[in-house]
Amino acid sequence: MELRPGFIVSGGVIKSRHRADGVKETVGLALPGDPLGLDAVFGREMIDEVIYLPGTTLVDTDAAALRRAMTMAPSIPVALGTLLIGDLSIAEQWILCLGRFDAMQRICHLFCELSARMHAGDEPRNPVVAGLTQDQIADLVGLTPVHVNRTLHVLAKTGCITLGRGYVRLDDLSTLHSRGGFDGRYLGLR
Repeated sequence: MELRPGFIVSGGVIKSRHRADGVKETVGLALPGDPLGLDAVFGREMIDEVIYLPGTTLVDTDAAALRRAMTMAPSIPVALGTLLIGDLSIAEQWILCLGRFDAMQRICHLFCELSARMHAGDEPRNPVVAGLTQDQIADLVGLTPVHVNRTLHVLAKTGCITLGRGYVRLDDLSTLHSRGGFDGRYLGLR
């Protein structure tokens, strides 16, 4: 199925690619407000597969129609460029995280980023990260599923999170921020 360019309205999308040996790897997430499939507008297909999280709603468009609109309204390419710069900033942050953070820092950082991106503008009491499996979390943070499982249980035991069936509730964002070295300025959220 061709991925049409658009934007996530609710829910989220797990983006994956296939390695040369055919193994599928999770490479990113698109959350509400994020673009999806914009590479098709520029004649490129970068994502091999997307998995829609429960409750996901998309607004999509035709790549050719978006290219035509970009020629008529100069603000559209500027807006798309801003979104792509945001994606680049997140990718750069994760290069740092994967290269320099230990398992605890990576997982805490991921939860803080997801909370900030999913709840931009409001501060929920106990935000929830839902729909991600431990295997997908492992791919996102560059760890084995076993290591992720052990780290999640340490976080639960210390009261930072509550593990549920198919979700993680973030009970102590302050400690997660501290443990994950999280400074959300790279997200450009207000």
